[in-house]
Amino acid sequence: PYPYDPAQAKKLLDEAGWKPGADGIRAKDCQRLELTLLVSKKVLNDALIPIAKENWRQIGVLLKPQVVDFNALMAQRKAGNYDLASFSTSTLNDPHDGVWDFYSSEAKESGYHNAEVDKLINAGNAVLDIEQRKPIYHQLYKV
Repeated sequence: PYPYDPAQAKKLLDEAGWKPGADGIRAKDCQRLELTLLVSKKVLNDALIPIAKENWRQIGVLLKPQVVDFNALMAQRKAGNYDLASFSTSTLNDPHDGVWDFYSSEAKESGYHNAEVDKLINAGNAVLDIEQRKPIYHQLYKV
């Protein structure tokens, strides 16, 4: 995992050719750096969206939230029709919850493919005892 580091983010964007415009939003080849964030309709998002917008603006990115109902969010995510998405689902307190989104054969929505992640997901899925699974998933979450 990467630490929160706006200065490093600005440096990487500068190196990639994204330069701040007069309004602070970066542009490259006459294209502004704008990202759409899919979020579901939740009261919590009303508080989080302004914070996210400000954090992105600090590095020169215009974040454009698109608030939709959960089913629409999942449909757009499955179609790959998004830049960023934020959502939550209930969990069963099992370290395996949520990892299938990162398994290569299942990751069509995210486009994420990593052989080490696949190996760890398979290993964790093969162990029934939750306590024995934890070290596998601790390693997985570090990748």
